[in-house]
Amino acid sequence: MPTLDDSAQRLGSRGGTDCSSTFDSIRTTSPTGDGYCTEAAWASDKPGYNADADPASPLQHVVVSVGPACDSANGDSSGGSSSGGATAPILSPSGNYYRAGEFCPHDDDGLSTVDAHGNAITCSQVNGYYRWHY
Repeated sequence: MPTLDDSAQRLGSRGGTDCSSTFDSIRTTSPTGDGYCTEAAWASDKPGYNADADPASPLQHVVVSVGPACDSANGDSSGGSSSGGATAPILSPSGNYYRAGEFCPHDDDGLSTVDAHGNAITCSQVNGYYRWHY
């Protein structure tokens, strides 16, 4: 509910390397009404993060951000679903995260996204080809 303090929860497989299905589930099932904000990030981006803290401390390198309260919590009143400038990641036509070194569409030139591990990558021309790179 929108009137609750910030809270955190660990999701996904502790031994897995790709939580993209968890991130996709958060994108499609999180509430989007006024006052709601759901964010997700890689636990490895903030070693020692205490998911049991009350209230929860802010996440680093947010991969998924859903709900209008995410914008207001970060000083943005433009609407949408972003946090600290982060938006939903750009995915390949097959729905997978891009990786550094992969070709990127010419239309994505200059755009940035994150790979499956939350690392920022940017599409630009390298040696005559458009590729994602760190």
